[in-house]
Amino acid sequence: MEEELAHGAGVLVHARIGDRVEKGDRLCTIHARSEEDARRAAATLNAAYRLTDGPAAVPDLIHERIG
Repeated sequence: MEEELAHGAGVLVHARIGDRVEKGDRLCTIHARSEEDARRAAATLNAAYRLTDGPAAVPDLIHERIG
């Protein structure tokens, strides 16, 4: 299935791994072509965030160098 590229669609991340957030803080802003696209993106992003009471461990972003 080939999908059309949606120029102007994307996610603006406001809270990164390890950032302290309070109830009501905006974690990210979704830019989408339609409400349905925004709902699908929100479901995916909700699954990607994990909120804890304590500090979060920041993972290594580079796992291995090749070459």
